[in-house]
Amino acid sequence: MKRRAVEQWEHKGDVPAARLEKLAKLLSVGELLERKLSPGRLPLVARRRADVYSGLMMLEMLRADRDGELRELTERAFDWSGTA
Repeated sequence: MKRRAVEQWEHKGDVPAARLEKLAKLLSVGELLERKLSPGRLPLVARRRADVYSGLMMLEMLRADRDGELRELTERAFDWSGTA
């Protein structure tokens, strides 16, 4: 997804059916990070390479159409239920 395309979808309110699933996964990752991170940290985290993502940035995983894997790995990384 390109930024310009997303802006057009927001403006027109018309997301192509082929992009709905990817957009839903991306939104779920964003919502998870928004809940778990301090305000303003999301852009920094999205642009940082992480071992959990095989040394890639979140944005690189999205670009490589690995959004499903990104969602799963992010959920696992922030699942603290097994700690303590």
